[in-house]
Amino acid sequence: MPEPVQIKGTPKGLLVMLNSQDFALLKASLIEKMEKAKGFFKGAKYTIMYSDDISLTNAEKEELEAICSRYGLIAESFSLPMSKTGELLKNIAATLETVEGEECEIVLKNFRSGQTYFSNKSLLIFGDVNPGAEIISQGNIIVWGSLRGIAHAGYPNNEKAQVIAINLVPAQIRIGKFVTRAQEKPGNRPYPEKAKVEDGQVIIEKY
Repeated sequence: MPEPVQIKGTPKGLLVMLNSQDFALLKASLIEKMEKAKGFFKGAKYTIMYSDDISLTNAEKEELEAICSRYGLIAESFSLPMSKTGELLKNIAATLETVEGEECEIVLKNFRSGQTYFSNKSLLIFGDVNPGAEIISQGNIIVWGSLRGIAHAGYPNNEKAQVIAINLVPAQIRIGKFVTRAQEKPGNRPYPEKAKVEDGQVIIEKY
C-alpha cells in the first residue's frame, strides 16, 4: 500500500501524489509531510497528481492547495515526461524527505559558464550545472540534472557534506578543504552518484 501522500522531485518541480480516497487522511498526511520537511520545500514549484480512483470536491482540492501554500510551495502545472531514471529519482526524493533539522534552498534553473551561485544552506538544484559554472554551499549540494561545472559543498570546512547528482561529471568537486578533479573517464552513467570525504580524500560512488 502506498502512503496517502507522496512527495517526489522532478526536474520541473515537486510532484505531490495523492493515493487515498479519505480526504481527512490525505489532509493529515500532507500536513505531516510538510512539518517533517521543516521548511525544506519552501519556494519550490509543485503540482498535485491524483490517483485514477480518487474523486475530491473542488473545495477539498483548494484546501490541500492552501496547505501547500501555507508551507511556502508555489502552485504550477507542468507535464512530466517518462524518464529512464524515474525510479532513481524517487530514491533520492525519499532521502530528501527524511532530512531532519537542515535548511535547504531550492533553485530551479540551469547554470551557464561564468555563473557563480552561493548558498549558506544546503542546495537542491533542479537543472544542470554546465562547464564553467561554480556552485558553492555551506551544506550539501544535490543536482537534479548534470553536474559538469565546479561544486564546493561544506564551505568552508564541513567535511561531512556531500555532493549528489543524477549525472556527476564535474570539472572539480571540493568538500570542505578536500578537492578532487574531473574523473579520468567521464560519461553518462545509468545511476546517480555521490561524492563524499572518506579517509581524508574525496571519493565518488554510486548513490
